[in-house]
Amino acid sequence: MSRRSDAASGFTLTEVMVGTVILAVMMAAVWNTTTTATRATEENTVSAESLTQCRRYLERVTRLVTPAKMSTLEMPASAADVAAGLAVTVGEWIEAPGDAEWRTGIQFLAASGTASMNAMLNTSLRSVSFTLEAAETDNDLDDDGDGLVDEGTVSLLHDGTTIHVLRGVEACSFQLSDRLLAIRMRCGITKGGRTHRADLTQRIFLRNN
Repeated sequence: MSRRSDAASGFTLTEVMVGTVILAVMMAAVWNTTTTATRATEENTVSAESLTQCRRYLERVTRLVTPAKMSTLEMPASAADVAAGLAVTVGEWIEAPGDAEWRTGIQFLAASGTASMNAMLNTSLRSVSFTLEAAETDNDLDDDGDGLVDEGTVSLLHDGTTIHVLRGVEACSFQLSDRLLAIRMRCGITKGGRTHRADLTQRIFLRNN
């Protein structure tokens, strides 16, 4: 009688196998959920890093161009400007058209830092411009395989000296509408085979004189 009770209280091989399969399925589900959550957290972290980097880059360029005097503002000519007779070659500096077209540079005089309220005292001519890296072409493609598209360098030309302010930027452009200057910045960080991008725009009012 006790032997039959002991036998009845045990598990058959089929029951053990079924239990093992169920446990394996449950463990796989938990593993997949954990992996997905970890991946999502990592992606959110990289996206936040990209946004922070782009905001920092944009603030830096904004500080460079904020002192610009509107009456001295020039921008690089486009093909449309050449066709309209406003310029001889694409890229030459012309009086800022104010046509709301996005352009890759800005040239200006600014109020002197020692007398910022005195419109008669100016700094020397300076420019901030974006140029593609040597391995990149303006074709919306990742030519050099680093995950970034059409990336380049933001440079400051001041007193005959060129200073590379930012590198690895996907886009930096300027748009003028009346006194309102818009600055657009696009940056990216590549991790795990994926590029996380941020695209930000800052607008400032230029001084009249």
